[in-house]
Amino acid sequence: MKMQPTSILPRRSSDNPRLTAKISMRKYVMRYASILFVCLVVSLMVGCAGGDQCQTDTDCDDGIWCNGTERCGSDPFFGLNRPVFRCRPAPFCPCGGNRFGPVRDCQELCNEEEMLCECDRLGCNDGRFCNGEETCATQADTGEAVCVAGTAPCAVGESCNEDTDTCNQSVACTSDADCDDGTRCTTDSCSPETGCSFVPVDCQQGEFCDPGTGACAPTLFSVTATENANISSTLITIDPTTASQTQVGPEGETIGMFAMDADPVSRLFYGVDQFDDAGPSVIHQIDPSTGISTPIATITQDGSTFQMCALAFSPDGTLYASKRVNWPQRGFEIGRVDLLAQTFESVMEETTENVTSIAGMDFSPSGVLYAVVKEQCPGFSSYTLATIDVGSAEITWIGPVTRYAIGDIDYASHGSIYATNFSWALIRIDPIDAMAKIVGFGELGALNGIASLPPTEVEPSNDGP
Repeated sequence: MKMQPTSILPRRSSDNPRLTAKISMRKYVMRYASILFVCLVVSLMVGCAGGDQCQTDTDCDDGIWCNGTERCGSDPFFGLNRPVFRCRPAPFCPCGGNRFGPVRDCQELCNEEEMLCECDRLGCNDGRFCNGEETCATQADTGEAVCVAGTAPCAVGESCNEDTDTCNQSVACTSDADCDDGTRCTTDSCSPETGCSFVPVDCQQGEFCDPGTGACAPTLFSVTATENANISSTLITIDPTTASQTQVGPEGETIGMFAMDADPVSRLFYGVDQFDDAGPSVIHQIDPSTGISTPIATITQDGSTFQMCALAFSPDGTLYASKRVNWPQRGFEIGRVDLLAQTFESVMEETTENVTSIAGMDFSPSGVLYAVVKEQCPGFSSYTLATIDVGSAEITWIGPVTRYAIGDIDYASHGSIYATNFSWALIRIDPIDAMAKIVGFGELGALNGIASLPPTEVEPSNDGP
């Protein structure tokens, strides 16, 4: 019998039901596997379909502080016809680090029991060589991590050079110029008999030697934010050399205070909160010894309240405030505030293109008004330091405050400008060239307004010579 030749061409899948079923199953498996793979990737970022169903963020709280605040959000893969809401883990840890990225684990720098961030998050080392390397250590009695001051690296008889990070052997000197130890916080002198001596600058109680100027810097005051803080809405003091924070008053007893300043006459703080429930033009008085704030005046202009952006007392005790110019114009307005009459009297207006508001302002001890002006450009905001003559309305631009957004400023009595930007950082700005640098990070919370008390007048001595 003659055999039929075998075909080398494949048959159509429809000719073989079993083959058709295999192909269909393979397509289904591949499609389902692709969906699972995409969902797995997204779940690592947003918690895709992995959490319980929820209605509000409260439903998702797992009671653990160190892993951040869980959120309730719509599921991107399920409930397309009828939205399904599921719990998603927080993308960021309260003590720094991206929860899902390779940066660090949430627990590494977090104290769950105290709900505090350990000092490693702050960076204990202040970057200065001559005062030694600061470290993070654990207290034996409490187990709490703390920053420990470093030990000066240079031996007795050696001078320290901050520029080169070296210790120089003391040699015979002929003048004080031979004894420069590289830091402005010591008084360097020469003795032909004993060589160089380096005596630390003697600051009064409550003052700190500023390594940038060598002058004694006053204690700074601020109010912690209502969120992003270990203790919220609380008056604190700040060390201007390290940014270390200390609680003053009871927690929650000081309103937010986006802008604040000290009255040189009464030596009390006054502040305003742009988002105050009582109104954006309500001025509060703050007792620096107790931290308790009290609303004292609702300021109006032509009978209407408005949003105040910054406050500043002149050396003679006159209070000035800034406000935005009414939309659709852009710019700012500065005026005198009468706390008794509760009125705002405009003294100047600036409507330059792109200028939106004054972020913060303060008078120097000599009476010069410094201000950080916010400019809105396409796609970003910029901040520029300037001086303003409220009498002539003349603005002198100093330079851009690079790298940082600015919330409020304080011109301290020793000549440096300090600033906040709604983070845990303290920023120092040079009033000459507007160069900005982070001093350090605090331990208690993000900062709102900032101010310092003017130095007290020293009574002349009645003692004879």
